[in-house]
Amino acid sequence: MVLLQPLGVRLTERAAPARVLALAALLVGAGYGATALVRTPLGYAATIAIWTSGEIAFAGVGATVVASLAPADLRGAYQGAYMMMWALAFFLAPALGGGAMDAFGSRALWAGCFGLGLLSGGLHGAFLSGLARAGAPAAPAPAPPST
Repeated sequence: MVLLQPLGVRLTERAAPARVLALAALLVGAGYGATALVRTPLGYAATIAIWTSGEIAFAGVGATVVASLAPADLRGAYQGAYMMMWALAFFLAPALGGGAMDAFGSRALWAGCFGLGLLSGGLHGAFLSGLARAGAPAAPAPAPPST
C-alpha cells in the first residue's frame, strides 16, 4: 500500500470523489467477499490485491471529502470525529468479525463483508452525488496565502 499510494492518488485525483469512494468501497467488499471462494495461496493473494486497491483509493480521498463537507472553522473537529470512527472500527471489527465467524462460519462472514461493501459503495455514491448536485464543494477551499 505504501509503495502504490502515490500512483493511486495520481489515478484518482481527477475523478469525482463520490465515484472514487464508491469504487473503493466496492473493491474492498469484493476483495473480502472473494475470500469465501478461494482456497489457494494465489487466490488469497488476489483477494488481498483487490481489497488493498480499494484501500488505496479510499485513503487518497476520504479525508478530503470530510474536509470539504466541514465548515472551515470546524475542519479539525470533523477530521477528529472521522478518525475516531476509523479507530472504533479497528477496535470493534476483530470482535464482531470473530463472533460472526464463530456463529455463522467463514463463508457467511466474507459474504457479509461483500454485502456491506456493496451497501457502502452505493451509499457513498448516492450521498456524495446528491451533495455534488446540490452544489457542495468537492474539495476543501485552498488556504489563504501566509504573510
